[in-house]
Formats: sequence, structure tokens, C-alpha cells
Amino acid sequence: KVYGWCRKWSLQEADAQDVTQIVMLKLAEKMKSFSYDPSRSFRGWLRTLTHHAWSDFMTSRGRPGGGCVSR
Repeated sequence: KVYGWCRKWSLQEADAQDVTQIVMLKLAEKMKSFSYDPSRSFRGWLRTLTHHAWSDFMTSRGRPGGGCVSR
């Protein structure tokens, strides 16, 4: 799912793989304190985590559409 979202958000294959790896590392860290709530969507939470990683990646690369940049 994570890789698919990255590709959908216009990342090239190599960049999508990089962001997917970043998300997996963040996910491993967050799972230490994660508590599943059946009333909420795990996939939605994962997509939010992925979107933040994508945005950070885009901003770090200085690419157009890469999220908000404070000036």
C-alpha cells in the first residue's frame, strides 16, 4: 500500500522505494507504543504517516508541490 500511494503521488520508482523504506522505519518505531483502536482505521493512520513522509521527502528535495515551506 505504501509504495502504491507513493507512486500515485507522482514519485518515480526509486523515490517511491526510498519513501517506502522511510515509512517502514517510522512504522517500526511507532509500533512500539501503538495501541489498536477498532473504531479507527489503521489504513487511514498508515496513509497519514506515509503522506507526511512523502511531504518531508518532497520538501527536502526542493521539488514543486512538496508541501508547505515556511519563509
